Amino acid sequence: MEEHLVANINAFLATTSSDAIKFFNELIGVLYHAQISYRFIPENESIERFKHKTNELLNLTNCSIHIIGDKYEPVEALGMSKPEFQYYQALKHLKNNNEYRIFIWRPAHYKDLPKDKKQREFIFNILNNINENIIYSTHQSPIMLVEDIRSIMVSQIPAKFDVKETEIYLIFNEIDEQPALTIKDLLSDVASVETTSISLSSDIDYDNFIVQQIKKSVLPVIYFKKATTWANYFIKEIWRKTGGLSSKKTFLLIGDESNPENKNINFSAPNVQKIITSEELIPLEIKVALDNIKNKVQV
Repeated sequence: MEEHLVANINAFLATTSSDAIKFFNELIGVLYHAQISYRFIPENESIERFKHKTNELLNLTNCSIHIIGDKYEPVEALGMSKPEFQYYQALKHLKNNNEYRIFIWRPAHYKDLPKDKKQREFIFNILNNINENIIYSTHQSPIMLVEDIRSIMVSQIPAKFDVKETEIYLIFNEIDEQPALTIKDLLSDVASVETTSISLSSDIDYDNFIVQQIKKSVLPVIYFKKATTWANYFIKEIWRKTGGLSSKKTFLLIGDESNPENKNINFSAPNVQKIITSEELIPLEIKVALDNIKNKVQV
């Protein structure tokens, strides 16, 4: 096992196809000079050791880098190519580790899809699995790729907060705190509820805390009565920061119709349900949305 340990970013450099070796070697040089730690498996390892070391290195690192060339080069003992095997092992690792990041690099040198049918299928599978933790790039230079890795990995190491498993996560602006807490009290009889009241004058790191709490919540709810402008901005930002189009998390944006401005909320996105209704119906609508999510999970 080759390794270079000089910094706090720990990268697993996955095996690549023979036509992409020059990009592999160039990337090693850039990683070294950028002081990003990297580990990889030498080509002469047995298949059994290759499989074992792949999983070992995934557990020892916080990101993986996969260079995708044109050649498939299947290995009979794996039932697929080495790059494809390591990519799918990285996906499995990601499912159990939300903080892990997978970087896919298809260098700009490859202007067209490969002629090899199996390699084309592999690339299509990669593109179909893109989400907030998988970054696909076609940079011409490994320098640009490493700049992305450094930027993303540094920004992706937030403080750890004491978040809790909950069914409903109620988020609101401090100017709507009184009605929001009434809603919480009514819901607490039928579901577990966590709340966050956002104060614009506070120095609390709301973004990272809320993103982490949303991951532990069945239904994030953004409630607003007077804070219309805040709600319109906040839902856009938090939807984007939790994965946007690639996220499967359902949000409920719910407002009190007693404020006429609330009917002008203009945000619309997949997995975001928007409801403007009377104050007395808001707890019921939240409970219905929660039940719908639970029913989908059970099906």
